[in-house]
Amino acid sequence: MPDTAEIASVSIVLIGQFNPTIFSPAWIEKVGLVSKELADTAEVSVIHPDISAFVVGPYNFDVRRGRFSVEVKTEPIIEVLDCVLVIFAEYLPHITVTQFGINYTTHFAVGSADRRIALGRRMAPLEPWGDFGQDIDGLSGPLTSGMVELTMVRTYDPPGTGERRVRVEPSAKPDLENAGVFITVNDHRMLAGTAEDLGSEKALELLKGVFDESLDTARKIVEDVRLFAEGLPE
Repeated sequence: MPDTAEIASVSIVLIGQFNPTIFSPAWIEKVGLVSKELADTAEVSVIHPDISAFVVGPYNFDVRRGRFSVEVKTEPIIEVLDCVLVIFAEYLPHITVTQFGINYTTHFAVGSADRRIALGRRMAPLEPWGDFGQDIDGLSGPLTSGMVELTMVRTYDPPGTGERRVRVEPSAKPDLENAGVFITVNDHRMLAGTAEDLGSEKALELLKGVFDESLDTARKIVEDVRLFAEGLPE
């Protein structure tokens, strides 16, 4: 499935018990994920016992005591998975991980502001809203109103193992000239077992097994919405 998005990023989020001060550009270089040159030119927001946030090479890290996140915005997207596997399979396998998420986020253009409004009207019809909906329908130009956020959820079987959550909004990116759509797909997985016996092995095994399918599904969702929008009048 081709990625037709104007801008896309992929992140992996782990939920567990982390020590943010471990994570720094120098440590990311030490484990072999980036060169010394990239580590030396990293953009560091904060490194603190409660949070480490920095950008080094293709990676955007945000690490807190209960949450680890790394994001990439450039191909090859697989680098985000490789990064997590290097850190937690090779260097920190003892770290407890009880949940993880694979997040695909994109902005894309639909051709015109009118088409974006039409997409919002189809996703969130005004008829059920009575007088409030009629009031919205009567607005035009810069006053045009309507859907600002819609979330769809598909839970996994058995219950309690996770869900795929899709959020759609108008894109706020000015270069898309009020004709952009923002979609984020969060594939959230929860592991069975007690925190003491998990480590990161179980989570990483599942993460590796579902990563490609998760991204394929996310891209298909985005593509289906984009193609639907293309068929709407401008």
